[in-house]
Amino acid sequence: MAFKYFGFEAQGQQMRLWMESPTGSNCPIKRSTVDMATLQKSERWVIQSKVVYLADNWHEWADRVWFPIVSIGGDTCLYSKSIRQLTRKPPAMTKWIGRVGHGVIFADDFRREHGSHDPYMSEFMKSVYEAHFSVMSLKHVIFTSVVEKKTYRFVTRELYSSRGLATPLDEPQTWESPSSEFCGILGTPIGKVTGAFVLGIYGQGIKRIARIVTFYTDYALHMQFDLENVNATHLPFVSRPRTTDDCEHKRALCRSVSLQLHFLHFRLCLILFFLFSLALFKLSETCICCLSIPIMAGLTNSAIIVIVLVVCLAVTALGASLFKHYKPADGETPFSPGYEQKLYMAEVRARGFETLQQACWGRDVESRYVPGPSYYRPHIHPEDTNTNTASF
Repeated sequence: MAFKYFGFEAQGQQMRLWMESPTGSNCPIKRSTVDMATLQKSERWVIQSKVVYLADNWHEWADRVWFPIVSIGGDTCLYSKSIRQLTRKPPAMTKWIGRVGHGVIFADDFRREHGSHDPYMSEFMKSVYEAHFSVMSLKHVIFTSVVEKKTYRFVTRELYSSRGLATPLDEPQTWESPSSEFCGILGTPIGKVTGAFVLGIYGQGIKRIARIVTFYTDYALHMQFDLENVNATHLPFVSRPRTTDDCEHKRALCRSVSLQLHFLHFRLCLILFFLFSLALFKLSETCICCLSIPIMAGLTNSAIIVIVLVVCLAVTALGASLFKHYKPADGETPFSPGYEQKLYMAEVRARGFETLQQACWGRDVESRYVPGPSYYRPHIHPEDTNTNTASF
């Protein structure tokens, strides 16, 4: 396969296939077991957290990349997190500084040396987000003020310059999967950190990076990675042990399928009965005339057909009425008011959620801490080229 962008595109294509393939592909990136509790138990890390509020000028920034700003009690807030290595001094220390809100994580400043045995940057990101929100609610990963050399050069020189786009460019540029430009960005160091983050937190075949948005504020380059389910038609997957609710849910589905098949068979029987009645009365017309029955012999063919139609419709209405009032043990039928909604909510509860909103947005949907840039302009260290795996 010929690649448009040599080097980065091939690596990004491989990363994309790992995310979208449920199994196989020899993916070297495994599910991460690092969490905030593990980091807090270690004396090697200093972890700080606080709630910060956004300045008004960042509302326009969020609107530019189609990210909604939600105000809670008149204030827009989010969690600001920092993880720093205690035993080593700057500038060589491993660190991650960023912010998380419901549905988004901002990576503002991070660094990790080559060959270090410290957790990868993607593992820090996972630990920070899942400490506050359900990981299934995450929709955006944003890197602010990108200055990592390889990534910055590829975006500004390979993508923007090759298309005749001046930098800085006011309008955001969207790169959709699986375009060559998308795979090229995904193969850069920043892109591979994000891909490793997705694979480390969800595994293969659950979430994928659907698009990448690059945009500027002044002369600072920002990158937004949008996440979505690999199969968007299904509810979010929640790993949990088998419970009694699962059995009840499966029994409800079996009852539903049984009733629908019963109803289908009933309709087929009515159609066959209707056709059989027409044939029978047509066949018996001659016999009726031969028997010289005064009332029947005086009827025309049209009248006989009308009688047949009335009888068949009456039988159909009677059968439908009887079937409509047929109820299994739980008293639910496909004709019951709100039956489909109840069945869908049974699916939601079987997945471990209490409401439909939680299934779509995560368990902490009621606590919508909104993300956004902070008052200062953070920087990603230029020497941080962590790729999350030695094979890259």
